[in-house]
Amino acid sequence: MLTGLFFGSFNPMHIGHLALANYLTEYTPIRQLWFVPSPLNPLKNTQELLPYDLRCELIEQAIRKDIRFQVLRIEELLPSPHYTIRTLRALSMLYPHHRFALLIGADNWQSFDRWKDHHRLMAKYELIIYPRFGYEVNDTTLPTGCRYIHDAPRIEISSTQIRTSILEGKDLRYWLPLPESQDVIASALQSCLSPKR
Repeated sequence: MLTGLFFGSFNPMHIGHLALANYLTEYTPIRQLWFVPSPLNPLKNTQELLPYDLRCELIEQAIRKDIRFQVLRIEELLPSPHYTIRTLRALSMLYPHHRFALLIGADNWQSFDRWKDHHRLMAKYELIIYPRFGYEVNDTTLPTGCRYIHDAPRIEISSTQIRTSILEGKDLRYWLPLPESQDVIASALQSCLSPKR
């Protein structure tokens, strides 16, 4: 059975993440999909990063009734920086009977050569690339073990846009899997941005 690994900050999770996860488990060989929230992304700004526990809890609440999905908090147990290759090695040791596929957006594929040990990632794990607006993938030139899912849904919602809009007081409850989480996210963002004493 192929298990998809959906890495990300999920800062916060939104309906686009869930629509994609749903699609991948219904229209590809992936039968289980594990969300792997990153405590810190070595390639991203962390000023507006919601607390790790909150991000994980929001995902857990959103997927709690769907047996295809689960959240893995493995990266909080691993040393920093949190490189995907290290996490995959740990998962392969913990779950030796699972076959893993790494899910990445077309935007991340464009910078994949900057990832730590990206050649080893491609050699050991299947890569499934999903579309993102503004990023083209030529699937005729993809290396062996990489596949591009052309018709995966493109819901152009970003966590950055959600954070900015919530801070501006906009009502984005239907962009979130749990509409009631908007107030929790707003409060956490205010704490993130408050001057530290």
